Amino acid sequence: SFEELQAFAHKIQTVIRACGSEFERPIAISASIGIARSPEHGISSGQLLDAADQAMYRAKQDDARGIAIGQGAAMTLTTQRDETRRYG
Repeated sequence: SFEELQAFAHKIQTVIRACGSEFERPIAISASIGIARSPEHGISSGQLLDAADQAMYRAKQDDARGIAIGQGAAMTLTTQRDETRRYG
């Protein structure tokens, strides 16, 4: 479920933040995470990477938590076929 994916992303962020305290002089480290899932956000690896990338940029800009879920795939069948040829 998307809730489980968000919880997992939050765990990743917690580990990344903790890494900042490992230095002699602690530093702030954060991560913005975009989540995409098939088939909701695409079928091919290229579509999923694009959806996750767009979600990551939304997380950087809009979401204080730094986690965002991809938006619905709005690709035509022709575009999906082209993506499948290009990315496998």
